[in-house]
Amino acid sequence: MSVQHQRPQQPKAKILIISDEPITAEVWGYSLNKVGLNVTLIGIEDPVLETWMEISPDLIIIEDFNKDVEEIELCRQLRKETTVPIRYLTGKIEETFQIQVYEVGADECITFPITPRLFQMKVKAWLRRTMSVPLAMLNEVEIGELRLNVDKRVLKLRAGEQVKLTNLETRLLYLLMSHPGHCFEAEEIVNRVWGYWGEGDGTLLKNLVYRLRRKIELNPNRPRFIITVEGRGYGFLDGKY
Repeated sequence: MSVQHQRPQQPKAKILIISDEPITAEVWGYSLNKVGLNVTLIGIEDPVLETWMEISPDLIIIEDFNKDVEEIELCRQLRKETTVPIRYLTGKIEETFQIQVYEVGADECITFPITPRLFQMKVKAWLRRTMSVPLAMLNEVEIGELRLNVDKRVLKLRAGEQVKLTNLETRLLYLLMSHPGHCFEAEEIVNRVWGYWGEGDGTLLKNLVYRLRRKIELNPNRPRFIITVEGRGYGFLDGKY
């Protein structure tokens, strides 16, 4: 008797839709649910950053119907925290506005009208590109007491404790742990961690290092893992000293 082995189901891609118009947001959410995607809908006044950190979406969609600027500022804030693709849906066709959308960090600006079917196809195409991660990035990195699972964005600490990381925290830690003992200049870290859109800077890097140290160091004021090399940048040690 032959036994058929079923392939394990792939995890559903997670989409976060942020909208100032709940009715149309439900249309987009329903459309994406029909093609097997996991959709979270929130309003512009909801705790967006907290929701983003909780669900770790693979794609963020901001829908902008009104004439205010909250969505632009929200896009800017999200881009400072994550490298996840951001798509901006809007009825505003003015070139100056769309340039501003790209300047604050959106990867694409889509103008209405757009049908739910075409919207489905665009999202699936975006996900094909953004979820094609090199295999090397899926490996665990282990240095001393720490083990980083890049795919799950989880760091295993001493005594089995696990810490959930954000996208940017994972990228920074992966870079440093992959080159123990090496000092990266701040500018190089910004380019590698924040990527091509170039919205990172030295202040954002310092804040990111600060948050990461608070998560993984026993004493963030005397770090054993992420060290500062004065006048140059940051490096990673095994924490044994």
